[in-house]
Formats: sequence, structure tokens, C-alpha cells
Amino acid sequence: MILPVLNGMKHVDILRSRFASSQVIGGVAKIASTLDEEGRILDQADFHDLAYGEWSRERSGRILALDQFMTGAGFDARLSTDIERDMWEKWAMLASLGAITCLLDGDIGQVARAPGGIDLVKSLFGEIVAAIDAAWRPLSNPFKARVLSLLTDRGSTLTSSMYRDMKGSYPVEADQIIGDLVMRATDKGIATPLLSAALTRLRVYEEIRAGKSGR
Repeated sequence: MILPVLNGMKHVDILRSRFASSQVIGGVAKIASTLDEEGRILDQADFHDLAYGEWSRERSGRILALDQFMTGAGFDARLSTDIERDMWEKWAMLASLGAITCLLDGDIGQVARAPGGIDLVKSLFGEIVAAIDAAWRPLSNPFKARVLSLLTDRGSTLTSSMYRDMKGSYPVEADQIIGDLVMRATDKGIATPLLSAALTRLRVYEEIRAGKSGR
């Protein structure tokens, strides 16, 4: 088995093209971290979750063996009943949070309190939902309601790891989290002007960062 725990879905396509599709299973890691000025990884929360599962949702012998192996390893391990949905939902959340904070240069509460901020958030989230609905299958209404509530919380100080990386002049997952979703939307004829604007912002940042580092 190959168990990837990267963000987005692009890596899954690459792995399937280089190995037998049956070898690749789904995985999602959830952890809050950042980098300090020396590039060390800092843990910022008390959750350390890893979910995994067969694409078919089958409780196969190999996935049950993996689940047994992961149990008690020092983090919260979970055999998912629908790992593909877990992965797409995490992608939707990361893309929304990253695009909002990086494009508008502020935390969720600052954006929500700004005149027109909530309307912009709703429009951007709508683009992401439409892109995923077309590229995969519809996200559930309860999930969309939870995410939108989180993204429009006027009192929130939440930021994305991509925004924190950008503010710290570190590399960002522009193509993996934003770019690939824009590409999939374009392939399906879905317009994503706000999400595309966020991608352009991140690519400008990457060019500036590359210039500073001499690359």
C-alpha cells in the first residue's frame, strides 16, 4: 500500500500514473503547525489526526491490518468510512481558508468585519463548492454550512497555514491547494474569478520570494 497524506488530490493522480491504482489508498492528516524563524516545525494545537481508507470504502484485510498497526502510535488514527469525501472536504476547507486570508491579507475575523467582507467570502466559497461539485461530486449541505459559519465568524482570529507561511517568507502550496482546483474548474467550464485572483496573488509572492533568494 501507498498511503499519502498530502493536501489536495493532485498527488493521487501522480501516484496512480506511476504505480498500480490498487496500491494507492486515501489518507488525510489534520494537524495545526507553523514554522519559527529557524525553520523548525511548531505544534499549535492538541489534535493530531490521521485518517485512511480504501477508495471503495471496503474494510479489506490490508486496511484493517493498517488500522491495527496505527492504533496506539501516539496520534489519533481512524479508519474512514469514506476517505475520498474526507480528502475533498479537507481540500475545500484549505482552499477556502487559504484563498481568503492570502488574498485579503488578514484573519477570518478581520475579513468578516470589513465592509463587503462576508459577501466576498460567500462568493469565493461558492466558487470552490461549484468547482468541487463539477470535478467530483456535491459536498453535503451540513458540511457547507459548518465551513461557511467558520469562514464568516466576525470574532475569529483563524488564519491558514499558507497565509502564515506567506507572512514568514516560506514556500507555499499554491499549485497544490489553489492552482489544481482552478485547473479542474476550468476543465469543467466553471468560472473562478476570486479563486483565480488568490492564485495570482500567491504566484506573485512566489516570484518575489524567488527573487530574494536568488533563484
